[in-house]
Amino acid sequence: SVSAQPTAASFSVPATLADLERAWRSLRGVPEEFSALVHRIEPSRLQQLFRSSLPAEIFTAILQAIESRYFPEDATRALETLRALTKAGHFTILTMCLERKDETALASIFAQLKTAQEDGLIAASEDLGALRKAYS
Repeated sequence: SVSAQPTAASFSVPATLADLERAWRSLRGVPEEFSALVHRIEPSRLQQLFRSSLPAEIFTAILQAIESRYFPEDATRALETLRALTKAGHFTILTMCLERKDETALASIFAQLKTAQEDGLIAASEDLGALRKAYS
């Protein structure tokens, strides 16, 4: 018999980085389920989870979640999530070691943010350029 794929619904919102890592290990084979879980985590909670460190593979998975799941409806949450990640421990080191797929996801995310801003879904006063610079 085929074992059922784990789903985001099997996990409560992670309270610790260890909880999130456990969920990621279970869900990494089903990226849309990990994206669904990430989408349920408040940006402020992500900031707490990653205050000492943000594992590179989870960073990559979160970027993929933002790119695939947050637009156009949740453009503001995408922006808040990206901003929260910049507060993660060792964030600068992560951005120095971006893989091509991370670069691609970020280019797509920022293009979608720009469109959302042009469409009035994000305030015109939001400085996307400064945030983009933090990720390069």
